[in-house]
Amino acid sequence: MVQPGTENPPPRGRIELHVHLDCSISYHVARQIKPGISEAEWRRLLVAPQHCLNLADYLTRADAAIVMLQSLQSLELVTRDLFRQWREDGVVYGEFRFAPLEHTAGGLTAEAVMRQVCKTARDCRQEFGIDGGVIVCSLRHYSEARSMEAAELALKFRDEGVV
Repeated sequence: MVQPGTENPPPRGRIELHVHLDCSISYHVARQIKPGISEAEWRRLLVAPQHCLNLADYLTRADAAIVMLQSLQSLELVTRDLFRQWREDGVVYGEFRFAPLEHTAGGLTAEAVMRQVCKTARDCRQEFGIDGGVIVCSLRHYSEARSMEAAELALKFRDEGVV
């Protein structure tokens, strides 16, 4: 007998590469980070329409998400939720990218951001049985010094899940 809800299980063995952590905030997590956010507001702020006008239009969603990801708790919530989403989608290997320097506006250090995200990803790899890692990135508008800071973070955390 087939159990309800198992008629069409997600395909197993999927691989996700270069997933944007800041563009992966589910409505469930958005409500935990910003209580009172409506589904309509979440969609307007954080979900890109099927047909964006251009890259700048798409990136406004990332900008809104980064504002919400300025605490260790919010970074943990979104990282854990990404792994949950991957499990539901049958992902067995996943890499997500983020720019840790973007998450320091609320007073966190880049090292604290990296430590939290790498620890949560490590815990989730074990808990959800999904292998993978963290991609540290720089952004086009960064100065050479900021880009080097991001590269140095990647080196410093290379043994803690940075790929």
